[in-house]
Amino acid sequence: MATKSTRTGKTTSSSGGATVDVNDSGGSSTKPAGTAPPTAVAGKAGTVVKYARAQVGKAYRFATSGPGTFDCSGLVVAAYRQIGISLPHQTGALSGRGRAVSRASLQPGDLIFPHSGHVAIYVGGGMMVHASNSKPYPQGGVKLSTIYQFSYARRIL
Repeated sequence: MATKSTRTGKTTSSSGGATVDVNDSGGSSTKPAGTAPPTAVAGKAGTVVKYARAQVGKAYRFATSGPGTFDCSGLVVAAYRQIGISLPHQTGALSGRGRAVSRASLQPGDLIFPHSGHVAIYVGGGMMVHASNSKPYPQGGVKLSTIYQFSYARRIL
């Protein structure tokens, strides 16, 4: 795994072709010790996670749900569409779907709401995939990040 610091002070790691932003919040957090790359996930959750991970590197664009650009809720909508589940394309509406789960109980495929107005898909290993409009670009887009903040989570499956 290659690691580099960007001029913005963020540290990124390259693993298997994906860029992992280990300091997405702009603060001083780092990738938790012992965080392994996410492992393969079976079943419907595996399909959701595989789809989300395959979108890493694509651009962010507000109010889109693929195939070339995504916003945060659009990524969730597109990933769950792969297993025949229709979800609303709005973070606030997603926040009431499924059932609440604690951070300690997270399973791949769960929706993570790091802060108001943002949603991500938990992929395992303390990591999430999300579409971020972080600036300056190219930090924005679909990326694999550590869980940099946690407000609550919902389980759809």
